[in-house]
Amino acid sequence: MRASALGFLTFTQTDPQLRQSCRLTFTACLHLVYMASMKKEEARQAVLGEYDRWAKKHPNKASMMGGFLFFRYLQAERSDLLDFRAIGDEKWQIVHGWLRDRLED
Repeated sequence: MRASALGFLTFTQTDPQLRQSCRLTFTACLHLVYMASMKKEEARQAVLGEYDRWAKKHPNKASMMGGFLFFRYLQAERSDLLDFRAIGDEKWQIVHGWLRDRLED
């Protein structure tokens, strides 16, 4: 194994075990990415289901501020539904997109 000019590792013919190990690691990473996206889809369905229930109880608040009041409700009362991977304030952006898509249907 040697480092290339770009910092990537290059495998030689004499490193079959290392090459196989990296192949398995790459496959495991792909699996984790797939699983994370499955969890996000499950979160989307759960959040939208909760939105439907919440909107029936709070019809005047449901569309106010682009769904931000609902998002604050999730943060305060149902934070378990926000348990998906995101960075910083990205969760609001993600939930806002889900709500926007739902309301456009």
